Amino acid sequence: MAIIYSYPLKSNPSGGDFLVITDSDQDAPDKNRTKSLTLSGLASYVVSSTSGITGGGTLNTIAMFTPDGQKISDSIITQASSGVGVTITGSANITDDLAVVGNVQASTLDVSNISEFLGTASFGGDIAVLSRFLDKDGNTGTAGQLLSSTGNGVAWVNDEGGTVTGTGINNTLPIWTDGPNGVLGDSVITQDPGNSVEITTGSPTGSNCDYRFGVETFSGQKVGTAEGFEFKTGGLSGGYYKSGNFRFEAKLAVGRDSDPGPGATLDVGKPTDFSPAAWFRNGVVVSNNPSGVQVDNTSMVIGGGNNDIVSGSDSCLAVGNNNQILSDSDNSLVVGQGNIIRNNSDNCFAIGQSNVIDGANTGTNSVRSQVLGFDNSLTNSYSSFIAGGNNTVTTGNNAFALGYSHNLQGIDSQFAFGENCTGPASGQNTFMMGSALTGSDKTMAIGFRNDTSSYPTIDYANGLGETKFVIGVGSNTNSNAVIITEGGVNRGNPNVEQIPRIILPQQETLEFTSDADATAGGIPTGGLYRNGNDLKINFNETAAGGNEGLAYLTPQLLTANATGSGTVDPSYNLVLLSWTGGNGVYTLNLPLASANTNRLIRITTDGSLASGAGDKIDITATGGETIDGDPSFQISKQYEGLAIFSTGTEWIIVQAKAH
Repeated sequence: MAIIYSYPLKSNPSGGDFLVITDSDQDAPDKNRTKSLTLSGLASYVVSSTSGITGGGTLNTIAMFTPDGQKISDSIITQASSGVGVTITGSANITDDLAVVGNVQASTLDVSNISEFLGTASFGGDIAVLSRFLDKDGNTGTAGQLLSSTGNGVAWVNDEGGTVTGTGINNTLPIWTDGPNGVLGDSVITQDPGNSVEITTGSPTGSNCDYRFGVETFSGQKVGTAEGFEFKTGGLSGGYYKSGNFRFEAKLAVGRDSDPGPGATLDVGKPTDFSPAAWFRNGVVVSNNPSGVQVDNTSMVIGGGNNDIVSGSDSCLAVGNNNQILSDSDNSLVVGQGNIIRNNSDNCFAIGQSNVIDGANTGTNSVRSQVLGFDNSLTNSYSSFIAGGNNTVTTGNNAFALGYSHNLQGIDSQFAFGENCTGPASGQNTFMMGSALTGSDKTMAIGFRNDTSSYPTIDYANGLGETKFVIGVGSNTNSNAVIITEGGVNRGNPNVEQIPRIILPQQETLEFTSDADATAGGIPTGGLYRNGNDLKINFNETAAGGNEGLAYLTPQLLTANATGSGTVDPSYNLVLLSWTGGNGVYTLNLPLASANTNRLIRITTDGSLASGAGDKIDITATGGETIDGDPSFQISKQYEGLAIFSTGTEWIIVQAKAH
């Protein structure tokens, strides 16, 4: 017999290939005869004789036996590739205990024996219980009992309630209308499909219903047939407070017994109620652009919201646009546009546009100044006032600028009326009225373009004091028409009385010998001219012969009698005496010569005196002074008179006449 490995090798056998075998199951003489066997027959013999398992399946799917019990294939249970989690794609029937450490998710779960859920169990579908529920003690309960939470588990308890009856309206929350008998009815609370809740009342008009929110109870009253309620609280004197924000989206009436008036979003107070309509304890803003407004400290802004600021200033009011009150400028007011009050400028107001009040260096003084107009500036000046445009004031205090483009400086009391006037840098008590005037210390100037360089040089020893009054008449350049110096004061060392002077321009062309000469020289009627040391008025030879300086005199009228006396009034230039009664002596007292230096007074009698010199008038000096060196001078005739002149120490007769 050939050796087996000497035959060719077949690498891929098939079921129909034959094998050579010895048949040992036959009896002699057929026993151990040589026979053939296919590979598939050998395989079947091996499976059947050894209970071998065949079949196949899907990766990560748990295998199961097929109905013939000899093959395996896929079950409905799969395991995740990570090894955690099992999924059953069909129904699961568990006939013994099941312990699950993780979560269980199932579309249908049939439990036919006792089950314990030790964690949280969620059921998204129906629950069908075919047996009993056990409480924490394993009790199944009795008919009618309820399974209730006890705080540490559940237990079967008795149902203490009864049968609930009653009817209601859809979307209306029920209320017990007969609680002991289990009857429900409609409450005053409804919920619409939009999930909003409405509280209404079925009470008659004017009846109150109480509503409680949290800890606060409201009393609501239906108002007529209109929608809405009146609310008030039982406490807080009928008021209400809320610690959070509160908003009204419609109009609001406060302190009124009717709805808000036409056009008003907020309607406050009744005409018959004289209590304050509103109290505001902090800043108040009235603006269409409140984000552009800053206000604090019980102040108020009414404006356009364009950089309107009240900061660090109490009890102030800003009205307009881009106005500011800053830096402790209390009790102040700005009205208009672009006005600023700052730096301790208390008790001020600025009205107009682009005005500035700055109290930076006024110390502890309250600025209390006012500015009206456009583009005015007041700095470090208290108790001052500006009205007009483009004025600048830095005077320490008591400045008054009225008009345009004045510049007031100095220490105190600067006044300007008109335009383009300039006060002294360090003086005070300066008054200017006109245009382009330059002020001087303690001087009044009126007119146009005065010339301070032509003021007379002070000569106290000769009674020529400071310039006090100037009339300027400059059209293009500075010029003075009249200068008046001071009087009523003693100055110099030693003290000398200062005599007021009226000073006219020193021009030779003003020197004339008569009215006719002055008229020919261009002096108009009523104009002044010089004649030597005399100042005369040009009457054009029509009113006063010889032009003594006055056209008409109003005399002091005195009536003399035999024992009477009278006194000359120094404000009169002429004294006219008449006589009444019998003969005698009348005393006429003169004013003090020392108080009327350089004064000329005329005294005359009329025709009422008796002839023969029986009616006598003693013209008597007073205060120990004399007249022509004597205590008195007597006149006693009709139409008798004299002119007397004061030297400052005595009276001198400069002219006398007698009939």
